[in-house]
Amino acid sequence: MKFSLATVAFVAASLAASLPPSFTLVAEGGNTLLTDGNHALIAPDLANNLPILILRGIGDQIIYISEDAPPFTWQNLYVVEGDVEPIGLTNPYSGAMPANASISRFGVNEQGYLTHKGDTEFGTLAATGDDKPIWWLGYSNGRFEGVPLWVKEFRM
Repeated sequence: MKFSLATVAFVAASLAASLPPSFTLVAEGGNTLLTDGNHALIAPDLANNLPILILRGIGDQIIYISEDAPPFTWQNLYVVEGDVEPIGLTNPYSGAMPANASISRFGVNEQGYLTHKGDTEFGTLAATGDDKPIWWLGYSNGRFEGVPLWVKEFRM
């Protein structure tokens, strides 16, 4: 029996772990990601002032609902494909996001790390201090340090 490369790729993608219904992201060093409402941040100095980024997996999409916002004001997590940009959250009312932004094809690899299209290309600027945004490095990673993001299931 012969299988095409597309069939094998589809089966491999199907076997990848799916996103949990509710989860947080933890960077190397044990820092749980926080949010300013627009971006995902490693910000230990701001941990008492910013909310933890508690996310929900819906298929291959990730949403965030602020604790003080009505449920209909969710935000999608996105990466900008073909560019190096901080990962972001869509506008809660309009869904606005940059050109080439992708809100789908997120997943979890066998090691438990967040992926986009199967890649774990997330990082931070190498020269910044302790508080820094997480970037999608799908295009280039010259001045960035790779930061794997562990998907930690969140249970209330």
